[in-house]
Amino acid sequence: MEKEVCLMGEERLDEMFDLAVYAFNAETTDKRKEHFKKIVAHSLNCGCFLEDTLTSQIIYTPCI
Repeated sequence: MEKEVCLMGEERLDEMFDLAVYAFNAETTDKRKEHFKKIVAHSLNCGCFLEDTLTSQIIYTPCI
């Protein structure tokens, strides 16, 4: 099994959101997904993939 770490863009939004919802045991709502989308748009997003599955992520959102 090969691990890969890479920067992620908004094209992986659904995978990032699903992992965040799972990790924080949160309810999936449209409002929550829209808020998450805004955060991702202003952040650097790194993910660790095992084969083609996102297994962990870091979302770095700088303070402005």
